[in-house]
Amino acid sequence: MTNIIKLDSHRVSFAHQPIVRMRDNKVVAHELLLREFNQLKMQDFCQEPALFVEHMSFLVRGLAKQIREMVIEGKLRTVFVNFSPEQICHPQFPEALESFYEQGLHPSSVVIEVTENDLPKDVSGFYHNVKHARNNGHPIVCDDFGAGISNFRHVMKMKPGIIKTDMTLVREAAESVDDEKSLRALVNCFHDIGVKVVVEGIETAEHLSLAQRVGGDFGQGYYFGRPEARVDNFVFEPIANAQAPVRNLESLLKLTGVG
Repeated sequence: MTNIIKLDSHRVSFAHQPIVRMRDNKVVAHELLLREFNQLKMQDFCQEPALFVEHMSFLVRGLAKQIREMVIEGKLRTVFVNFSPEQICHPQFPEALESFYEQGLHPSSVVIEVTENDLPKDVSGFYHNVKHARNNGHPIVCDDFGAGISNFRHVMKMKPGIIKTDMTLVREAAESVDDEKSLRALVNCFHDIGVKVVVEGIETAEHLSLAQRVGGDFGQGYYFGRPEARVDNFVFEPIANAQAPVRNLESLLKLTGVG
C-alpha cells in the first residue's frame, strides 16, 4: 500500500520495502521510496532531475512526516531515504535535514542513501554535505555499487558505513560460478575496510542462498516484499534498547546485530 502525504499545495506518496538481516532473515529496516509527486509518477518525475532539487524541501518534509508516523505506530525504527547527488550538493540540503529533527527523529534512525548515477556538478559541495550529514549522526549508504559512477575511490571519499550492490550482480552470480566468486570477493573487500553490504535484487530462494553464501550482511528485493506492500505485513523484530540515543553508525550496527 502506498502512503499519501499532503503538504501545502503538494501531494507526495511513498512506498516501503523491507531490508532483511541475512543471518536470521529478520527485517531490521525499510527503504522509503518516492512513488508520486503532484500526480507525476516516478518514471515521469525522473525525466526532470531539476524537480528533485526544486522541491527538495517539500519532499524531505513529506519523508519526515511519514517516518515519524510509522515510528510512533511502532512499525519501524530505521529508515533508508534516497537522495541524488544533485540534491545532496545543493546548498539547502543541510537545512532540509532539519525537517527530520523537527519531527523528533534522531539522525541515526534516518539513513542517507546516496543513489549511484552521475557525479554532481558541484563535487566538492557533494562531499562536504555528505560529511555534514554523517557528522550529524546520519548513517551513510552508497547505493547500487557496480553500476553508474561506482568505484572504490568514490566510496572511500564518501566514507559510507554500508554499500548496496547493484541488483545485476546477484542475478549474474546466480548464472555463473565466476561471477559468484567475484561477488564474494567484492563483499570481502568491503568487509576488510569495515563496510557492511546489502545485497539487492533478491527475488528467489536461490538468490537468498547465494547472498548468504557470499557473506552479505543484509538483503533486499521482491523475495522479501515489493515496495507497495504495507510495512505491517512484515514481521519486524524490535531492536533492543531502540529508545536509547544512537550517536554513530557503529552503535546502530550493534543494535541491529551486525556490529
